[in-house]
Amino acid sequence: YYFTKSERFKKVEKDLLYFENLIKTFYSAIGSDKISQTQLNHGFKVLKKLENEDYTHDEIEHTLKWAVDNIPDIYSIGIIPKIISQALGDKESQEILKEAKENKKIENKKEEEKREKDKQKQKELDKKFNKLSQKKQNEIESQALEELIEKIPGIEHFPEPLIRATRNDILEKEFKKK
Repeated sequence: YYFTKSERFKKVEKDLLYFENLIKTFYSAIGSDKISQTQLNHGFKVLKKLENEDYTHDEIEHTLKWAVDNIPDIYSIGIIPKIISQALGDKESQEILKEAKENKKIENKKEEEKREKDKQKQKELDKKFNKLSQKKQNEIESQALEELIEKIPGIEHFPEPLIRATRNDILEKEFKKK
C-alpha cells in the first residue's frame, strides 16, 4: 500500500538498469502495469535526453514523482521535459519553505529560552528587592517612577509590570556596581 503514487519510486534500484526501472515504476504508478517496448524505448530516449541536458538522476526522479502526484490523468513519460522546470521549482520552493520553518522553529526556541531566562532573572531580582529594607524599597520604587515619568511624559499611572521591570533594571545596575 502506498500513501501517494510516487512512493513506488522508493524501490527503484540505482543500477545499470536505472532508467528502465524508473520508466517501469512511472508507468506502474500511473496504473499501466503492462509496458510496451515502444513505451520503454520512448521513455529511455526522454530520460537520456534530460540526462544529456545536465539534469541529475535525482532531478529526473523527482520530476517523475512530482508528475505522478500532481498531474491528473498523466498517461505518458513524454510530458516530463515540459514540466521538469515546474517540478524542480516546486521542489526548491518546498525546500525553501522547509528551511524557513526550521529557522522559525529555532528562532522560537531561542526566544522561549530568552523569555525563560528573563523570567528567572526577574524572580531573582524580586527576591533581592524583597530582602531590602522598606526604606530602600521605597527609594528604588520612587526612582523607577521618576525614570518612567521622564521617559513617558503625560502618563499619571503606570502599569505594575512596567514599574516592576524598571525597578528591576535599577536593582540590576546597583548589584553590578557592588
